[in-house]
Amino acid sequence: MELEEYIAEIERREKITLDPEKKEKMIKAMEKYGDNHWWEFDVPDEVAAYYQLREDIILINPKRFMEGLSLLLGRGVWDFEIYLRKEELLKETEEAMENLREDVDFDYNKEIKSIKSLIDFCVKKGINLRFEIEWRK
Repeated sequence: MELEEYIAEIERREKITLDPEKKEKMIKAMEKYGDNHWWEFDVPDEVAAYYQLREDIILINPKRFMEGLSLLLGRGVWDFEIYLRKEELLKETEEAMENLREDVDFDYNKEIKSIKSLIDFCVKKGINLRFEIEWRK
């Protein structure tokens, strides 16, 4: 989605009209992220909230931001924490995001090698892997 389209969609969804200066600031902020469009509607809320916490200008719905922070941290987050405990929140979200990355990321090549090793093992042992898979369904 183009940056201007995103801003127009915000205005439509929120039933607001942003002044041109605010739109320009939003576009400038979004441009610095290149292809990382973390603010878009289809990005998981916890990812959007992670980046929003690090941004000076609001690019996502405040409700989505707070819900995303709560999802990311696994606890309720009070809005005053953003102002009174921002440094602690930054550290806490950094750790939470690292855990999220570990849960989501895996070494594709390593997984393929494991599957190939399993197939090789089954062939050597005379195990009909297709039969075993069908039988377990």
